[in-house]
Amino acid sequence: MEQFYNRGTLASPTICPVTPSKIHQLAQATGLPPLLAQVLINRGIQTPEEAKAYLDPDCAIRSGVNQ
Repeated sequence: MEQFYNRGTLASPTICPVTPSKIHQLAQATGLPPLLAQVLINRGIQTPEEAKAYLDPDCAIRSGVNQ
């Protein structure tokens, strides 16, 4: 937990700059809220297929995405 604190206060998370069009595209393609699309992009997820595999790993395993 030490890495989350900076001299006794909760450190602010860093949000990577992303163009609004990328956020909008991922949100539209997945039906997810733009804020969640931003979080996924910050985690390196760029496509609707990657988002689905990340959010529902059991589905990804069944469909062979990870193979």
